[in-house]
Order: sequence, then C-alpha cells, then structure tokens
Amino acid sequence: MSPCEQIIQPEVVPGDGFFEAIVRLAEHENLNNILEIGSGDGRGSTQAWIQGLNARRRLNPVGNLWCLEVSRPRYESLVRNSGAYWFVRCVHGSSIYVEEMPWPQDLTAENLGRLDPEIAKGWLRQDREYLQTGIEGGCIAKIRRMFDICTFDAVLIDGGEFNGPRELDEVYGAKWLLLDDILNFKNLQNHKRLAADCSYSLFASDP
Repeated sequence: MSPCEQIIQPEVVPGDGFFEAIVRLAEHENLNNILEIGSGDGRGSTQAWIQGLNARRRLNPVGNLWCLEVSRPRYESLVRNSGAYWFVRCVHGSSIYVEEMPWPQDLTAENLGRLDPEIAKGWLRQDREYLQTGIEGGCIAKIRRMFDICTFDAVLIDGGEFNGPRELDEVYGAKWLLLDDILNFKNLQNHKRLAADCSYSLFASDP
C-alpha cells in the first residue's frame, strides 16, 4: 500500500500555535475564498478554519473554504468530517501535475533542509507513482477557472512534500499565505522567497 493511501494523525491540532493562528485569521479577516492544500482527513487545520469561520458567520457572511486532498481515503474521511458545513468544498486531486514535480537530481542540500537526501528521493518516487494512478492534476487552476477566482484571499500550503514551490507559483498574490514545514523542501524556498518580497510582510513565524 502506498503511504498516500494511509490515514495519518494531524499535526495542526487545538492548542498548537499554528492552529490558533488560523482560527484568529478566519474569525477576524474578511476572507471570501480560502484554499487549504493538503487537508488530510479534515481533523487538523481544516477544523481550525471551520472554527474561525463559524465564529465569524454569527456576525458576517462567510465565503468558501476549498479543501484539496490527493489521497483517496483521506479525502473520503475529509468529506465525512466536514460535510456538516455548507461553506466547505472538498476537492479530490493533486494541486499540480506530475510533470511539474522535481526530479531526484533537483533535490539538493540547499533546498532539502532537514530532510535526508535518500529518504527524500524515496518519498519523491512514491509521490510520482501515486499521481500516475489516475489522480487528477492541476486542481488549483481548475478551482480558479471553474469558480472565476482571480486571487485567493488566504492559502495554506501543506500538501505534498515536493509540490510546495510550484503551488506557491499558482497562488502568488493571495492576501494571506500560510506555510507549514518551512525547514523542509515543501516550504523552505517558499519562506525565503516571501521574505525577500517587499509586497509581503511576515505576520507570525515559529520554525
């Protein structure tokens, strides 16, 4: 069984600083279209978005929370765990196409961060193989096209380990960009890229 077919425990949970930051953002900012990349089974950061949006909608209308998950069993659980909330829209598929993923030779000490190179290459091979089992790709562009979304108000990048840089390309310009795993390949370069862009300001960080 591919690791992508396994249900994994969420890391962003109540009491965690990242969880609470998401709740505050969703509750106090006017966010019409939120994209969560890598929703898992919906018990982690998805619940933080839901909690914040639920608190805000007592006073103001809320927009859509787009939850993108590539794993089939995690997606099925995501639908069950968030189905009670009309503003949650679950999408099964990959944020990018397999052709857009890096190759083993693209994994360097500079962009891998804390990841062991050999372990990273194994993960990359597994991810590539999984996307070639009939998983739909390019889902960020599909969501934007189908629902006429020019720019997302907030995006959480916490999907596949090797998709992060390409995902940021797809959502650049969003008002809020939230990055998980900024010390690994997923968001290491993304964090540096945003830090160097004067049009973005760092609101909170906890490496």
